[in-house]
Amino acid sequence: MIDEQEFVSILSVARRVLNVYGRPDPSDSPRISHAHRDVNITGKRGVIDIFFRGSLVFRHDPKGEITDFFETSGIWMDEMERMARKIPSSSSGVASQIQYQRRKEVSVVAAQRRVMQALQGAACSWDDLKKVAQMNDERLGLMLGELLNERLIWTVQRDDLRVYGIERRAGVVPRFANPQRRATDLRQKGIKL
Repeated sequence: MIDEQEFVSILSVARRVLNVYGRPDPSDSPRISHAHRDVNITGKRGVIDIFFRGSLVFRHDPKGEITDFFETSGIWMDEMERMARKIPSSSSGVASQIQYQRRKEVSVVAAQRRVMQALQGAACSWDDLKKVAQMNDERLGLMLGELLNERLIWTVQRDDLRVYGIERRAGVVPRFANPQRRATDLRQKGIKL
């Protein structure tokens, strides 16, 4: 049988690992899990399970209904110690990671909105978009790529000048299916076809 101090230590490490590295399981939304080498730690509604090479070696229910060790010694405990050493002291946890992901998504939407606003009047070249949207080359390239994939904008190249414009057609259709509307946008910009 394992002593209480070691039990508390393992439970604490498992909780911290889930808090820092745990990811929601898409097939079972309340379950959070993290796999490292042969060890897989899962948590669902407070119940912590530790699997080693597919076998359940530890389970704890805070209500006390199903707390048990299935294997009281072995390599899995060494793996748990290694994981404990790798956890950063300033770990932020799952909640902060989710907030970070939301902030990142909001940032992407805001950047896409700036690009779309820059294209409202007429078609723009890369340099014009870069100035108006106030983005570096890498960020602008990512935003334009995503907007092109969503078919919200179009692009055409004339000689050495690549121009971008807002897609004005309704529905999802091939990008180069309607050159007339693009020609109008290009004429507003002063670009000859």
